Amino acid sequence: MSEMKCSPVRQLPNHCVPACLESVAKDARISITQSDIVRQFPAVFPGGVINDIGKSPDLENVVRDLKLADSIYDIPFQGIDHLAVLHKGNEILLMWTDPAKHCVRVCSCDVSAQRVTVMDPELDKFDTYDIARLKSLSARLVFFKRPKITH
Repeated sequence: MSEMKCSPVRQLPNHCVPACLESVAKDARISITQSDIVRQFPAVFPGGVINDIGKSPDLENVVRDLKLADSIYDIPFQGIDHLAVLHKGNEILLMWTDPAKHCVRVCSCDVSAQRVTVMDPELDKFDTYDIARLKSLSARLVFFKRPKITH
């Protein structure tokens, strides 16, 4: 099972992606809040909501400007085994638009139990998703190389 540091961050209304990015930044010892992210990138997060789910260039610029990674990748969810392999060296944000637009941060993958632990900024806690739930979401994986911890 792959474990990692995963700081919980409570999102402001509709700020799930900025809250997930704040959590990643916090664990890399980069000090920025979701409010700062929305203020710095108003075109990407109008009112806090990401405007480009499914088309990543804007989000890639945010991740690069925050010094989290040089590039991001956006692929459909392909199963927990694949997710676990990607998670070894990458930060993964699960995003979906149905039943509602939302984003959570992947914290650990348990291949044997076919479960993923996520930090859900809307719930302000960790949650466990099984394979049936993951498949029902039609989630996309937006992932990038885990940032180096700065001192």
